[in-house]
Amino acid sequence: METKHTSGPWYAGATLSSDFHFIRSINSDSGQVAKVRVGPVIEQDESLANARLIAAAPDLLAALEQVEAAFDSPGVVLPDWEPLFDALGSVRGAIRKVKGE
Repeated sequence: METKHTSGPWYAGATLSSDFHFIRSINSDSGQVAKVRVGPVIEQDESLANARLIAAAPDLLAALEQVEAAFDSPGVVLPDWEPLFDALGSVRGAIRKVKGE
């Protein structure tokens, strides 16, 4: 599958800007992917959690695509279990959101 985003893995980093705002950087092996600028340094825990979530995006997308493919594999017989199919709907929705569809 061809992706339009920077390939993973991504990593969460951190720096302190000159105006005492904390900056979280999201990096890949090929360079910086994004920066997240947050309020004063007291928000470091939340900014780190957000940066880690963003950094996990390529892995989350790959996992969702793997689950979707498992459901769609020929010959796979799934139980008639409504919560399982609801979860698949959520997985497909998340994949479409990531891909901008």
